[in-house]
Amino acid sequence: MVYKLLRENLTLLEHDLKDMVTVSTEMLQIISSDMEANKYKRYREIRKMSSNVSAIGEHLTTDAIFIIAKFEPKASDLRAIIAMMQMTLDLIRIGEHCRKFYQRMMEVEVPFSNIQKNAIIKMSDTSVNMLELVIESFVDWTPKLAKQVITMDDEMDNLRKMLIHDAFTSLTAEGAKKTLSDYQDFAFFMLSSSSRLERIADHCVNMADLTYYAITGRKLDTKI
Repeated sequence: MVYKLLRENLTLLEHDLKDMVTVSTEMLQIISSDMEANKYKRYREIRKMSSNVSAIGEHLTTDAIFIIAKFEPKASDLRAIIAMMQMTLDLIRIGEHCRKFYQRMMEVEVPFSNIQKNAIIKMSDTSVNMLELVIESFVDWTPKLAKQVITMDDEMDNLRKMLIHDAFTSLTAEGAKKTLSDYQDFAFFMLSSSSRLERIADHCVNMADLTYYAITGRKLDTKI
């Protein structure tokens, strides 16, 4: 009976974690679609979604502490609970990165090139895929899916390099009509915002590592 109650409570934690991932992926999809349409009108929605992720995370953490105190779970169950508690921190940070990234997108006056737009869209879409793989790995208790997330991180690094390279190439192009101040602001945006997208991928890798550890009891080799 006690074990049944423990499993039921763990399932509730999983549902909260899945909800956090769902909201996080929706934020990234908004970034991708609004970048493609060149319309940035959903900041309030993004801000609300980021707050929602934080609220779910706080609820999950409170419930997790209660479960540990009440049921004293052992071995893999305890690893799973601790992993979920730590993954909430990654997801909360992802929400914050999405919110700040979208806010800066609205402020940029220099137009994005097609290469820059496509790179940002691709980085957002790749982050969505990484998040979906992580939660699938955790829920299905499949460690090999967690390993796939690591390989996708290299793609994010390459996309960021391409984004930065094209941004600075466009800044030095002849016939620029914007002021130096405008382009300096744009350069700063590209550096800081591309770093945010890269950090989202890093958080996904961390979640994959936590998932792999929860399942196997071993740390995932992030150099694979």
